[in-house]
Amino acid sequence: MAGVAKERIKDWMRRRFPPKANYISVFECADVSQLLGLTGPTDGLAAREGLLFASRENPAPAPRKEVVILTSVLASYSVERIITILEGHVVPHLQSRPEQRRLIGDDLLVISWGQSSTGTGEAEADPCEAPQPTKELV
Repeated sequence: MAGVAKERIKDWMRRRFPPKANYISVFECADVSQLLGLTGPTDGLAAREGLLFASRENPAPAPRKEVVILTSVLASYSVERIITILEGHVVPHLQSRPEQRRLIGDDLLVISWGQSSTGTGEAEADPCEAPQPTKELV
């Protein structure tokens, strides 16, 4: 069922925020709090699984439109209900403030969840991987 939901949400995203590159990126996050980087409150969502849907409508450095949906939400609610939440509560925010990623959490609560990628750095290619500390050469 999660695969069907994922494809339907990708299709919705493609229609609502047509990507410049003709595809929607979907990243599986084992811990959605990694999307916040090393700073920021996790709102009790540390170690929670989710999917990050991203569409780049405009060339970098414009922020891409990004939505995180917890996998528990995909398992608990119908796709139609999730898309209704996306339309009513996520779209207005992504249109007015695309630099802020949105997250749909438990009980369909929508919150701001960090900054959307602007096309630079590792966050663009693999945003769900924890940043690796850099080693200084002595």
